[in-house]
Amino acid sequence: MKKTTKNSNLRIIGLYLLVFLLAVGVVAKIVKIQQFDELINTSSQPRFFTVEAPRGNILADDGSLLAISMPLYKIHLDLSVISKVLFDKHIVEISEGLSDLFADKSTEEYERFLRLAKKSRKNKYVLLKLKVTHNELKVLQSLPLFKLGQNRGGLIAEQRPHREVPFGLLAQRTVGVLRDVNPVGIE
Repeated sequence: MKKTTKNSNLRIIGLYLLVFLLAVGVVAKIVKIQQFDELINTSSQPRFFTVEAPRGNILADDGSLLAISMPLYKIHLDLSVISKVLFDKHIVEISEGLSDLFADKSTEEYERFLRLAKKSRKNKYVLLKLKVTHNELKVLQSLPLFKLGQNRGGLIAEQRPHREVPFGLLAQRTVGVLRDVNPVGIE
C-alpha cells in the first residue's frame, strides 16, 4: 500500500508542477505582450482625428437663402489605365463631348490635348478642369469611355466645397466669412 500511495503522490505532485509551469508560461506570455510588443499595443488603441462637418445652408427668417454650400469638382484624367484600343476608339466622341460641355476649346484642340497627354508619360494625372458643377460631372460620367469608372475609364473627380452667397455683399457681415485669421459673422 505504501508503494502505490507514494506513486500516486508523485503523480499528483508532477501534475501540479506541470499545471503550475503552464500557468507561469501563460502569465509570462501575457506580460510580454502587454509590456514589450509595441506593434500590438499601438494598433489596438483608438486613433483620434478631427472630421470636418459639411457646411449647410444659412436661411433668413423669411426662408430665403443667404449662403449655400455647393460641391464643385476638380477633374483629373488617369490616361494610363485606359487601353490604347479603347482610347483610339473613343477619342473623337470624348473630344466632342468635352467641347460641347465646356465650350472653351474646339473638338480638335481637345483631341490633340488628350493624345499628347496619353503619349507623354511624365504626368500620370492630367488636370482636365477646375470648378466643375455636379450636373457637368454627371454629363462627363455619361461619356463613352468615362462610363467605365475610375479604374478602367480614368475619370477622377475630387470634390471641393464651395460657398455661394446669392445676395453678394448684402448681409455678408452677418453671414460671415470662414477664414483662419479674424473670422467674421456666424460662420
